[in-house]
Amino acid sequence: PRELLGIFARLYAVEKQAREAGMDAAGRLALRREKSAPLMGELKRRALEVRAAEMPATRLAEACEYTLKQWDRLEK
Repeated sequence: PRELLGIFARLYAVEKQAREAGMDAAGRLALRREKSAPLMGELKRRALEVRAAEMPATRLAEACEYTLKQWDRLEK
């Protein structure tokens, strides 16, 4: 759903904020912990819900499955 895309957009906005502010690594980490971590939790929760609600062969379910399989890499 569009809600998942909205979460990704908000995550990208956090990265844009860090880039435009010229933050160093410690500043980016602090910003991500404050703003991105809650969004990542929301993204995972919604991806699990959508995957469970959709038929497995749908593109949306497949996209959620892919996202969840990549979760460890996304959280780095």
